[in-house]
Amino acid sequence: VFRKMLEPFITLETLGKHPVSELHEYCQKKGINVTFVRCEWKCGSRVQVWLEGQLMGVGSCNKKEGAKNRAAKAALANLKKSEHIQDEANESQSSY
Repeated sequence: VFRKMLEPFITLETLGKHPVSELHEYCQKKGINVTFVRCEWKCGSRVQVWLEGQLMGVGSCNKKEGAKNRAAKAALANLKKSEHIQDEANESQSSY
Protein backbone atom coordinates (compact mmCIF):
# COMPACT_ATOMS: atom_id res chain seq x y z
CA VAL A 1 0.00 0.00 0.00
CA PHE A 2 2.72 2.45 0.94
CA ARG A 3 4.81 1.57 -2.08
CA LYS A 4 2.00 2.78 -4.39
CA MET A 5 1.92 6.04 -2.46
CA LEU A 6 5.65 6.53 -2.86
CA GLU A 7 5.66 5.96 -6.62
CA PRO A 8 5.49 9.15 -8.66
CA PHE A 9 2.16 10.13 -10.15
CA ILE A 10 3.86 11.58 -13.21
CA THR A 11 6.22 9.37 -15.17
CA LEU A 12 7.84 9.70 -18.59
CA GLU A 13 5.06 7.52 -19.97
CA THR A 14 2.24 9.63 -18.53
CA LEU A 15 3.92 12.93 -19.26
CA GLY A 16 3.01 14.27 -22.70
CA LYS A 17 5.11 16.47 -24.92
CA HIS A 18 5.07 20.19 -24.35
CA PRO A 19 2.61 21.73 -26.88
CA VAL A 20 5.14 24.28 -28.20
CA SER A 21 7.80 21.57 -28.69
CA GLU A 22 5.30 19.23 -30.33
CA LEU A 23 4.17 21.97 -32.72
CA HIS A 24 7.76 22.91 -33.64
CA GLU A 25 8.67 19.25 -34.26
CA TYR A 26 5.59 18.69 -36.41
CA CYS A 27 6.22 21.82 -38.48
CA GLN A 28 9.90 20.99 -38.90
CA LYS A 29 9.04 17.51 -40.24
CA LYS A 30 6.49 18.96 -42.66
CA GLY A 31 8.62 21.96 -43.68
CA ILE A 32 5.99 24.40 -42.42
CA ASN A 33 6.95 27.90 -41.28
CA VAL A 34 5.55 28.61 -37.79
CA THR A 35 5.23 32.11 -36.28
CA PHE A 36 4.09 33.09 -32.79
CA VAL A 37 2.66 36.61 -32.53
CA ARG A 38 2.19 38.04 -29.05
CA CYS A 39 -0.40 40.72 -28.30
CA GLU A 40 -0.29 42.34 -24.86
CA TRP A 41 -3.17 43.91 -23.00
CA LYS A 42 -3.68 45.24 -19.48
CA CYS A 43 -4.72 41.89 -17.98
CA GLY A 44 -2.24 39.54 -19.64
CA SER A 45 -1.07 38.14 -22.95
CA ARG A 46 -2.67 36.78 -26.08
CA VAL A 47 -0.67 34.73 -28.57
CA GLN A 48 -1.54 33.79 -32.14
CA VAL A 49 0.04 30.88 -34.02
CA TRP A 50 0.43 31.38 -37.77
CA LEU A 51 1.44 28.52 -40.08
CA GLU A 52 2.44 29.54 -43.58
CA GLY A 53 0.48 32.78 -43.21
CA GLN A 54 -2.69 31.10 -41.92
CA LEU A 55 -3.97 31.66 -38.38
CA MET A 56 -4.14 28.22 -36.74
CA GLY A 57 -4.46 28.91 -33.01
CA VAL A 58 -5.01 31.58 -30.38
CA GLY A 59 -4.32 31.42 -26.65
CA SER A 60 -4.84 33.82 -23.76
CA CYS A 61 -3.46 33.78 -20.23
CA ASN A 62 -2.19 36.11 -17.50
CA LYS A 63 1.35 34.96 -18.31
CA LYS A 64 2.90 35.03 -21.78
CA GLU A 65 4.19 31.42 -21.57
CA GLY A 66 0.73 30.18 -20.64
CA ALA A 67 -0.77 32.03 -23.60
CA LYS A 68 1.88 30.57 -25.93
CA ASN A 69 1.20 27.03 -24.66
CA ARG A 70 -2.55 27.42 -25.12
CA ALA A 71 -2.08 28.83 -28.63
CA ALA A 72 0.21 25.93 -29.59
CA LYS A 73 -2.31 23.44 -28.19
CA ALA A 74 -5.11 25.07 -30.21
CA ALA A 75 -2.97 25.01 -33.37
CA LEU A 76 -2.18 21.31 -32.86
CA ALA A 77 -5.87 20.53 -32.42
CA ASN A 78 -6.69 22.40 -35.65
CA LEU A 79 -3.87 20.63 -37.50
CA LYS A 80 -5.10 17.22 -36.36
CA LYS A 81 -8.63 18.14 -37.42
CA SER A 82 -7.50 19.31 -40.86
CA GLU A 83 -5.30 16.21 -41.35
CA HIS A 84 -8.27 13.98 -40.44
CA ILE A 85 -10.42 15.78 -43.01
CA GLN A 86 -7.69 15.43 -45.67
CA ASP A 87 -7.29 11.72 -44.88
CA GLU A 88 -11.04 11.17 -45.31
CA ALA A 89 -11.01 13.07 -48.62
CA ASN A 90 -8.08 10.99 -49.90
CA GLU A 91 -9.82 7.76 -48.90
CA SER A 92 -13.04 8.73 -50.67
CA GLN A 93 -11.14 9.70 -53.84
CA SER A 94 -9.23 6.42 -53.91
CA SER A 95 -12.43 4.38 -53.61
CA TYR A 96 -13.71 5.60 -56.99
